[in-house]
Amino acid sequence: MRRSLWLFAVLTLIAAGFGVLGLTPPGKASGSAAAAAVAEGRVTDPVPLLELRTADGGWFWTLSQAEAATAGAQYGMTLQPTRLGYLRRQAFPGSQAIYRLRARTRSAYLLTASASERDQLAPPDGSGAFAYEGVAGYAWAAQAPRTAVLWRMTNGSEWRVVPDAQRSWFLNHGYSTDGPLGYVLPTYVRPGAIYFGTWDAAGDQRLLDAAERVYGRGDWWAGVRDFAGSGVPRNAWHWSGEDFSDLEPSIGYYDDSQPATLERQTSQAADAGLDHFSFYWYWNPADGGVENYVAGLRAYLQAANRLRLDFTIMPCLHPWSNGPVSLRLPADQIDRAAQVLVDNYLSQSNYLRANDGRKVMTVCDTRGIGAGTATQSDLAQVRRFTDAIRARARTQLGEDVLITHNTDLSLDTAAAGFDGRHCQGQFDPTRSYQHYVDSQRANFAAQPGVLIRCVTSDFDERPRIGLTIPDPSPPTAENLRAAFRWYDDQSLDRFRSLLSNVRQDIDASTRPQLVDNMVLVYAWNEWHEGGYVEPNTRYGCTYLNAIRADFRVTNGAGCVAATTNPLGSLRVTTPCCTSRYLRHQDSLGITSPVSAGSNDLTKQDSTFWLRPGLASAGCFSFESRNYPGRYLRHSNYRIRLDARDGTAIFAADATFCRRAGHTAAGVSFESYNYPGRFLRHINAEVHIAANGGPYSWDNPNSWAEDTTWQVIAPWGP
Repeated sequence: MRRSLWLFAVLTLIAAGFGVLGLTPPGKASGSAAAAAVAEGRVTDPVPLLELRTADGGWFWTLSQAEAATAGAQYGMTLQPTRLGYLRRQAFPGSQAIYRLRARTRSAYLLTASASERDQLAPPDGSGAFAYEGVAGYAWAAQAPRTAVLWRMTNGSEWRVVPDAQRSWFLNHGYSTDGPLGYVLPTYVRPGAIYFGTWDAAGDQRLLDAAERVYGRGDWWAGVRDFAGSGVPRNAWHWSGEDFSDLEPSIGYYDDSQPATLERQTSQAADAGLDHFSFYWYWNPADGGVENYVAGLRAYLQAANRLRLDFTIMPCLHPWSNGPVSLRLPADQIDRAAQVLVDNYLSQSNYLRANDGRKVMTVCDTRGIGAGTATQSDLAQVRRFTDAIRARARTQLGEDVLITHNTDLSLDTAAAGFDGRHCQGQFDPTRSYQHYVDSQRANFAAQPGVLIRCVTSDFDERPRIGLTIPDPSPPTAENLRAAFRWYDDQSLDRFRSLLSNVRQDIDASTRPQLVDNMVLVYAWNEWHEGGYVEPNTRYGCTYLNAIRADFRVTNGAGCVAATTNPLGSLRVTTPCCTSRYLRHQDSLGITSPVSAGSNDLTKQDSTFWLRPGLASAGCFSFESRNYPGRYLRHSNYRIRLDARDGTAIFAADATFCRRAGHTAAGVSFESYNYPGRFLRHINAEVHIAANGGPYSWDNPNSWAEDTTWQVIAPWGP
């Protein structure tokens, strides 16, 4: 950019009388607005850059929803529906600041990525034409995956902030380009998966009792395991000609009360780029009121890697019972339930936040609150529930909560105390998945205001036959279809079309940008009802990969389905050395060339079992193929091959967590107990190395390439 021309344009606009407000910047709010700004600062995800039109036709930009609200209330600004892109509030590696300046005499606002222009226009001594208001946000300094340029443009009478996709339109309408402000994400979708946490002995007792009666075993996987025929005789009842082999998780049939299970699932979800889990949550009014079916949620909170995902709670306060267990929330237990929810869950550091910093709660059913019925919610008691949640959060946490309700509920949203709506698993009454896909955007359009969108991967409740849904008599095709809901025509291609439709709806949205980029996926593991994107033995990561691709997700290193101890070899990706592989030799980790012509010893030394991490099941430990019981571990920063001694320090030293590759050529492995240090080859040796540090192996030259590995098929059998 030619800075002299840019500066000339700025001064020309000031001289032309470009002005917006008075002399007081809109960012000087206090009280509740200040508290909201503190909450916003806790959001580490990219957030939308908001654009406001001033009372006299100018423009103002901010990442702060609180500041935008103040600008509207106190200065008459109007929030625009424009979508400019997503920036971060905090600096990050490879970022550059975007500064906001305000003209001293006319309150004209200007964004610049140039520190020198900032200092010229707003010198610290106050002699310049502008006052420096601080950093508006952080963009990428160079192009990163899925990013595009954000431009500053002018037509001689105003400045505009313009996404790259709209630059041509502005050029054709009399604007010229001042220069780039940086690279931003044009869209940033935050997909979360609904987690059904009853895959354990403390789960649905009605189902467990039925499993004993129908299948002769008290198995919470009954029905699912039988339709798949995995480890038990196959029994798909009236649908023996259909393939149900996908009804088996890739990590095996699990117990979700075990933290190790949630560690593995958290790694799968985070690697795939999911943003959060949304846990179903139930209440049991017995004995004064206790939460119910929470073993999976509690296991997640004990998982060593839980901070890799955010989470939220989805209260399902149903008006029915599971056998002898009521799922209702009586009016006199509302305060108790609010206390449990806020104190146990909303208080957690990785609880999901909206773009404005508020904690997010999505309520799936309100009909069981107070005197609600199967057809109608008790509006007054529902309002007591939402008020109680907010009051407890303000008292205990000093924070506010954004609460949404299921679109399936017939509720007066505002009167019931909700901020908006969300959708969940959806079964189209036509039984056609294609019809569901085609009508989804119209369904969204029917929901005004704040909305968290959803995608349903599939719906099929036939594995419940004989357990929670009786086998109809006679089992004619007509009676079966009346008794069970399932899509006749679901397919991966149609799921991808659904994802594309949802992304397009987000891109074209003019809704408030609070949770507008969040999407609920039905579901991670609703196996009895056909809603699961959790990797399975038939499709692996296919559905998670589709979500990642169609929502243009950049978080995570990519899904790994087969976490059950695969063999593999680690290839160097540094351009000089791609024929070299990590191997052990004389008990040390080195790299050496390996090819089809290498001897068997070299191939065996270069092959490792990728075991669940000895210190964290969500990470990896590398066990030697030809020296069982010996693992790669670091000692004095050098990688060695040593026998496992059963100590906690060995387990930690031998655990490495898979991360997104520091280059696009592969993945990187971070030391479990030395965060910030990664497996690195340098001078044919392998160390755990930081990007710059006191040791020779911390040399930043080619660090990104040297710490990026490609996991390939094993050289040794």
